[in-house]
Amino acid sequence: MSVRKPSKKTSGIRHGESRRRQSIPIVSQRDVELSQRTRRRIEIISEEVLLREPRLSKAEYFGQNVRAGLGAAPHIIIGDKSEIRLLAPAGQDPLEYRIALLARGIDLIVLAAPRNRSFEAYLAEQLGLNTLNVFKVPATEEGLPKPTASRCLEDQTIFNRLLDIVRWDDRVTLLSYISTGSVWKLAKQLSDQAGRTVLVAGPPPNLTQRVNDKLWFAEIVKTVLGTGATPPVYSAFGPAALVGHVKKLARKWEKLVIKVPDSAGSVGNFPLYTNTIKDLSVKDLHSHLVETVSQIHQTDTYPLMVEVWDCNVLASPSVQLWIPKKEDGDPIIEGIYDQTTAAPGGKFVGATSARLDPRHDKQVCGEAMTLGLLFQNLGYFGRCSFDAVLAGAETDSAQLHWIECNGRWGGVSLPMTFLNRIFTENKLPKFVIWQHSDLDFPAMPFAEALKRLDSELFKSENHPEGILFTSPAGVETGTGLQLIALGRNEKEAMNSANRAYRLLTEG
Repeated sequence: MSVRKPSKKTSGIRHGESRRRQSIPIVSQRDVELSQRTRRRIEIISEEVLLREPRLSKAEYFGQNVRAGLGAAPHIIIGDKSEIRLLAPAGQDPLEYRIALLARGIDLIVLAAPRNRSFEAYLAEQLGLNTLNVFKVPATEEGLPKPTASRCLEDQTIFNRLLDIVRWDDRVTLLSYISTGSVWKLAKQLSDQAGRTVLVAGPPPNLTQRVNDKLWFAEIVKTVLGTGATPPVYSAFGPAALVGHVKKLARKWEKLVIKVPDSAGSVGNFPLYTNTIKDLSVKDLHSHLVETVSQIHQTDTYPLMVEVWDCNVLASPSVQLWIPKKEDGDPIIEGIYDQTTAAPGGKFVGATSARLDPRHDKQVCGEAMTLGLLFQNLGYFGRCSFDAVLAGAETDSAQLHWIECNGRWGGVSLPMTFLNRIFTENKLPKFVIWQHSDLDFPAMPFAEALKRLDSELFKSENHPEGILFTSPAGVETGTGLQLIALGRNEKEAMNSANRAYRLLTEG
């Protein structure tokens, strides 16, 4: 895998494959040098973590011919997020099509959601990407949703289709939104029956589960960066502990949040304004909190995370990394983006390139690289991002708090990688990521939306302006827009996105 870097330094990254042939463009935007003392400390911490959790990065069960990696051979791409707690079942996620942004002409997208051929044609014809190969997974006979990888294992017709790909070319890659146990099991069965090496573009499943657990991540951050590197955070393994932590924190802080630690985004977030609860009796607070978390319609409600919600937020940086195998060099910082969120639960609705002052930019990069290096030492491979907030009354006194890790693809990394694929030679233009799902405009077929927005659509790499759709989701129901807006500056890009919305609204 070749890497384009802004300077001549390579940081040990190997440049063995041309940009034309690399399967995912990885473009470094920051060079971060860590001292030997820091590197040695990270090695010690990783050894301690692996002593406590010896199965964390083990993958022997899946066989010698299944391992983490990313090859040039065809990818089998799965965009299913249903194995993340509280997210929509397979086939019902409106954003599943975003994974198509990673596909090349030789790859196969395994899709559980309904196909949208207009969107597929848009990617191929208007954006100049190769024609997509899409295999639609039929619904289960029982009508019960199952993870897409599990469906591929259980349905012989689907499995045989994938097996043909693996038999044809060694080192086929399973590239999934998140590398769960079902994805690794699918890789094992394909490898066993084909007698071929199968790669998984993500970490082993136990490590995947851990890094996406907000409680685990908070403890790692405090171990690596110190107790002040996260907001005050506690784990609650039952209602009594939940009441105790909330009661204690409500005396001092303006806003708290209860989180389902292994969910994603804001789906499992329950904000609490302390002025409404701090004077409640223990009994009344207990009733209020039990009612609040009863919205988690699943059996294993606990543990829950109780965290202080940072107010006076000056920026919400999200650091996008690619973590290669240790022998291939250090983690790569591909960008720092300022996330836009919506009340009350901090729902992600978009992002722009972060503009931090030099001191905080250096701090964000250094701490993210340090965490990334630890993950690499633990056996992590693939896409990863770290989300933080910079909060305070003014910039000079602001504190940087790390909030969560996304050990998977997401709403920033997919558009970012998509743009790196389109703009292969030229410098990336300024852009804004839009991901709104609470809009209101007339529902219409995706092809009709393209006609209405023709004047605003991105047309050519030589004229990097206009909008690019990242998913057809929301357009055909009139509820949302998922797009990238380009421009000479971010203001122009945002204006383009707003004009697109007005054109859809006004007809």
